[in-house]
Amino acid sequence: MLDEKSEISASLFRYPDHNPNGVGGIVWHPEAFAPHDRHADHLAAEMGVSRTPILNALRRLSQEGAVQVFPRRGIYVRRYDKAEMARLFAVREVLDGLATRLAAAHIQKSEIDDFTQAFRRHGSSASTAAAVHRYVELDRAFHCRLMELADNDQLGAAMDSINMRLFVWQDGVVRPPAETVPEHLAILDALRRRDAEAAEAAMRLHIRRSLEQLQREANSETAGKV
Repeated sequence: MLDEKSEISASLFRYPDHNPNGVGGIVWHPEAFAPHDRHADHLAAEMGVSRTPILNALRRLSQEGAVQVFPRRGIYVRRYDKAEMARLFAVREVLDGLATRLAAAHIQKSEIDDFTQAFRRHGSSASTAAAVHRYVELDRAFHCRLMELADNDQLGAAMDSINMRLFVWQDGVVRPPAETVPEHLAILDALRRRDAEAAEAAMRLHIRRSLEQLQREANSETAGKV
């Protein structure tokens, strides 16, 4: 499970791109870390926490490579290109696959039913920006729940590092719900059967297809620069 600092780190990435004080682009104005740390105080008040966990979270994000700190200029979100994201997805394939295998013995039937209904519902209506956003949140909730059910601190810590980078980059979907909903349903079907091996294979295929899409886009970007 995520610890308090991780939860704060993740929540920092939920600010929309158009918010000038958010973390979708420039985290804060250039004077963000001026002597009084006024913006840190403001964000801490907005989130209902003290300034210390905010600053600790930002330091951790910097260590993880999710943000870049420029003295006397501010803190900026690091932008990942498609090739870098593809490399992250290659790691994610292994981690998510293992989490799904471990979760198969613990997930409740009621949770499987709830996620199945949710994916079917969102898959049939994810045609607007708002609907896609809700689908992304559902997808994250599903993957995070499987990681939680895996109940492995080392695995969770490794995935947490990947997720910090994904929160920076991902404001939509790699592939449309029309492609990914059937894949989620296949994972859930294997979980319903308590078939850990099949569940892991279905999850790895799901992530690998997104990885392959990112690789195609990265190759196109490279070709366009030649």
